[in-house]
Amino acid sequence: MFDHDFHFGFEYLSEEETLEGPLRLTALGVETEWYPDKVTKHNERPIYTYTFLYTIQGSGIVEDEKGIKHVCGKNHAALIFEPSKTKRYPEPGTKEKWRYCWIMFIVTKQTKKYCNQILEKAGIVFYMPPNSMAITSMVDLIIKRRLSLLDSRYLMFAGAYDFLCKLSHEILTERYKFSPMVLEAMKIIEGRFERIDGILEVAEELHVSQNYLTRVFKQECGMTPVKYLLKVRLNYAMELLTSSNETIKEIAKECGFSSESYFVKVFQKKMSISPSDFRRKRKN
Repeated sequence: MFDHDFHFGFEYLSEEETLEGPLRLTALGVETEWYPDKVTKHNERPIYTYTFLYTIQGSGIVEDEKGIKHVCGKNHAALIFEPSKTKRYPEPGTKEKWRYCWIMFIVTKQTKKYCNQILEKAGIVFYMPPNSMAITSMVDLIIKRRLSLLDSRYLMFAGAYDFLCKLSHEILTERYKFSPMVLEAMKIIEGRFERIDGILEVAEELHVSQNYLTRVFKQECGMTPVKYLLKVRLNYAMELLTSSNETIKEIAKECGFSSESYFVKVFQKKMSISPSDFRRKRKN
């Protein structure tokens, strides 16, 4: 998507470079982050500001206002509403750099509804193939700006609006659906995550090899089925920690973890907080 030897960087645009209208582009570029303790906070922005980012390499965490962490892996996008208390940072425990392209834009109250519909339909983080119309449009916008081919605020507006229209079309019409095999694998994992012994069990039920399932699943979802299973278990664990009075041991068992200690270890690693502290913060 981007030549790693070519430094794109990012830039904020002045008001003179942008055009007032239903959408105004304010920043764009490519960033590489590799320090897990580097946290980008989203605040002090004009009302109705959004940041859209797309992971090119590695993976990062987008933490929403409720403290729930969403993994934004390769070929995954995030739409972040600002001003808000959301944060983003490289995924802890990974050695690979998190590289993503991104744009920031301000919308009117009328245009904001399309962004809200995207968030309602897909959530904060969602899968998008690199050849999607929206991603292609954004990459084209960034490259042309970097090469000084967009020196008109009218062209900047047209490029940004083209991106949002294509993103809305692709998400709201469910243009990108997973293959039947991957959909069935996701269904099995989501329906039986608490008692699945491993991905081999899922592969055998689908009559394919574990390696083949893992390869195709990762191509389409941006993560392995093992990581997807873990994600489902952790999401359910967070629900129970917030809404129930079950003990940590009971929650670990109900979510399919082999032991309380293993659950605590995994939760701490992925969420950067212990289950007990997570429960305490959410209930306070």
